[in-house]
Amino acid sequence: MKMEKSNKQVIYDECQQQIQLKSYSLSFWFVMFILYFATFGKTDLLLNIAFGGGLVLNFCYSTLRGVGPFVDPRFGKIAKIGRLAAVPLIFLGMLVFLVAIIMSILEHDSLRESITKCSYLGLSGFWLICMGASIIYRHYLDKKEADK
Repeated sequence: MKMEKSNKQVIYDECQQQIQLKSYSLSFWFVMFILYFATFGKTDLLLNIAFGGGLVLNFCYSTLRGVGPFVDPRFGKIAKIGRLAAVPLIFLGMLVFLVAIIMSILEHDSLRESITKCSYLGLSGFWLICMGASIIYRHYLDKKEADK
């Protein structure tokens, strides 16, 4: 039973491990950089940017380098799901972003107030768009390399 389970696991080669570790370190230092500035200013927004942005940076970097499970064909079903989920991620991100802007405009009088108040949902929508776009772009690059 254990042998069958281990045969189904995907093992990264050394280059892919280095890319994955670099994405972890980039996201860690991004979070530390933003948290440093959070000590000086608006902590709520910067905490949201730090932790959400760190996760998205990790996901997008590894995906664009071809290491993520949503773009590596060795992952089987997960890679197929990633290809199918990319476009809905983008549309969901646009929907969340637009709903955040509409709700903030209806709730507040000035545009400046509405932009600062919708930042949490707006950032979430932007991050979903970035994740979906990174999956689509990596699949495009893989198809372009296969054609050559």
